[in-house]
Amino acid sequence: MAKKSAINRDQKRRKLVAKFANKRAKLKAATKDQSLSMEERFQAQLKLATIAARFPAAARLITGSCACRVSPFVTLRRAGRSPAW
Repeated sequence: MAKKSAINRDQKRRKLVAKFANKRAKLKAATKDQSLSMEERFQAQLKLATIAARFPAAARLITGSCACRVSPFVTLRRAGRSPAW
């Protein structure tokens, strides 16, 4: 069984990613939008960096971990469990 703190941390990360996903997507689109001025794109990039610094809300931080052990190692995606479990 995984430690409760590891399970809670994983759940917290998933909530943060869901919470900021829309905002991050809009800011990333704004940074790549060529119709905006350079200053507007730069401001969007700064806001995105601020979100990244204050809240670890990038989807890359969620590991494909085992649902039982919260092990970041080998995981069967469809089952959500590691082969050893």
